[in-house]
Amino acid sequence: MVRSGSTDRYSSSHVAEQVSRTEFRNYVVDKTAQGGQGVYVLVKVDRQAFITDAEQKLSVAEKEVARLMQHTGPQNSIDKFVAQQKALPWIEKEIVAAQMLAGADAGFDVDRLRRYEDARVVAKTASEKVVFELKAKDADKDIVRRLGDYLSKYSIRVGKGGTPLLIDTVANQSEVFGSDTVQLRVHMQVLDGLGHGIASSEFVAHGSSMQDHRAARQAALADLEEQLDEAGLLATLGFKIE
Repeated sequence: MVRSGSTDRYSSSHVAEQVSRTEFRNYVVDKTAQGGQGVYVLVKVDRQAFITDAEQKLSVAEKEVARLMQHTGPQNSIDKFVAQQKALPWIEKEIVAAQMLAGADAGFDVDRLRRYEDARVVAKTASEKVVFELKAKDADKDIVRRLGDYLSKYSIRVGKGGTPLLIDTVANQSEVFGSDTVQLRVHMQVLDGLGHGIASSEFVAHGSSMQDHRAARQAALADLEEQLDEAGLLATLGFKIE
């Protein structure tokens, strides 16, 4: 790890948390030791090479954030929210690189690090400004409730006048070896202010029960929830992840 007599305390407390996520180049292994949770390795890195590498990583991350955030709409628009979520991993990269530079380069402007961290807060809380109006058939109110609960995990509200989210479900029931089964093909589409589709997704969930088809549907809904959690917010809504 690069050390400096003028290392900024603000960043030094964060560097240790990020070091495992950082790729080091042109390093030399100085010592190794067996620890309680594995092997610890102390490496030596040329300071200037380290700084140059971190600056390059920061430059790449800054360009990606700028690219993703360009041409977004008003502050509370759905496209701005999506752009912020896509930019978030790159904002994290900005923070990691800036933390390293703050610890290694006495001339680095730590206000840049604070700006990146502020941008992360904005991106992570952007969902609080998003409202979806879920529209589905009466028979699919249970799916609407589950999807509403899912969105609330991300602090996204559901209500009238929000961005329209259409939910169209095809349910198939059958019986297999004495067990009742239900398949739910759930198609979701996000509309813009003009009623045009801007994103869509589809999930196929399955459930079975020895009790009845109602219980099988509940099992299918649980399967749907697991798929949504695994997919993540943007993929669930149908937005491509870059």
